[in-house]
Amino acid sequence: PKSNGLYITGKFAKLDDDTIKMYMDQSNTSSLPLPLKEIDISADEVNLVGQRLTAAALQIVPNADKWEVNIHSQEIVGEMIVPKDLSANGLITAQFEKMNLRTAVVTKKTSPISAKSLPAISFVANTFSYNDMPLGRIAFKTSPNNNGMSIDILSINSPRLSLQAGGSWTQANVTRLQGKAKSSQVTELLNSLDLDATNFLVKDGEATFSLNWSDAPYAPNLASLNGRASLKLGRGRIVDIGEASGAKMDVGKMLSIFSLQTIPRRLTFDFSDIFQKGYSFDFIRGDFSLQRGDVFTDNLNFDGPVARVHIDGRIGLKKHDVNFVLSVTPYVTSSIPVAATLLTMQPLVGIAAFAVDKVIGTSKVVTHYYQVRGDWDNPSWTAISSQVNSK
Repeated sequence: PKSNGLYITGKFAKLDDDTIKMYMDQSNTSSLPLPLKEIDISADEVNLVGQRLTAAALQIVPNADKWEVNIHSQEIVGEMIVPKDLSANGLITAQFEKMNLRTAVVTKKTSPISAKSLPAISFVANTFSYNDMPLGRIAFKTSPNNNGMSIDILSINSPRLSLQAGGSWTQANVTRLQGKAKSSQVTELLNSLDLDATNFLVKDGEATFSLNWSDAPYAPNLASLNGRASLKLGRGRIVDIGEASGAKMDVGKMLSIFSLQTIPRRLTFDFSDIFQKGYSFDFIRGDFSLQRGDVFTDNLNFDGPVARVHIDGRIGLKKHDVNFVLSVTPYVTSSIPVAATLLTMQPLVGIAAFAVDKVIGTSKVVTHYYQVRGDWDNPSWTAISSQVNSK
């Protein structure tokens, strides 16, 4: 040994949090014939609070009233200082170089963590991923309260995302989180989250949210997700999505709906050929209500130089289905910017539209309404009506 004392080393096939806690509870170092100096063990598999670590090495050094813990595995690399008395009066500090968390798997044998019994936590992970999706640097601070835990600060920062939030984790195992997120690389952010957004070209965006779910903060539950959110995206373009594009589920499939390719060729002056080449927008804005895996909106708007698209209804995140009314209002007026846009995209169509508008001097626009239902893969479109609006 390095010095007088007790050193424990070993190799395990498998360890879990219940086994570790049992031995930690028995480790009254004051009663040992020799002072405990260090625990240095390795395990092929370690299961802690629903997380599975592989090829893990744990080095634990007792120091007065706390444990200094060093973790090195394929999923987590870093250090923690944990009080021996895991009560609300203590403080856990954690500094990790990398961490890849996965959706927590809680078995019947696994006792859920009591939010009220946890000490305050100060946590930093320089490279953080969730289910292999890179999020950047994450930091949070928590403190105990009478009803569980207060999430005082939660921040995520990367070249693609800046998020600031706060909330709580109650004794009833309900997490509440509210905050704001910004990005100047929206397309790259969605792609990094394994949401195929290759056909969705936009830079700037921001969102505000107030959400809650029935589980721990590290285990968001889509089936119980509730709350509200607002979205604002700047100038961008939804380019052509054909069957051969190979767009994956999620964003790719949803964009195939919003790309307007499948709208029947019934628009004024037959502008569907313009939409088939892609849809440019000046902004996308909307407010959303989330209810147990469904997203409801009555004011999701895509507004661009050629047309305005409005969506009112439901988008199923859990079941991957939709049920909403989509309206399209082409801009065919004497507006010079609109004429300039049409001239750029389709010179002949632009000249014709500009000339017809000048000659007829129309002050009417037509809005077309469609009912969209079904799975994301192949929703059905039904024309509802068309309405002539005064300019």
